[in-house]
Amino acid sequence: MIEAMIEAAIKATSGGSAPLALWQQLIQLWELIVMVLRFLWELLKLLGGGG
Repeated sequence: MIEAMIEAAIKATSGGSAPLALWQQLIQLWELIVMVLRFLWELLKLLGGGG
């Protein structure tokens, strides 16, 4: 979902000439970072006894 919105914004602002492969890699990297942070946050809550 985020990918589609960013791709549409890139195409609209750059006329479609932006290297989409680079943007897709950056988006995937960002999604990976978010997933890792969510995992660590849930692990911290679990180990901390929080609900």
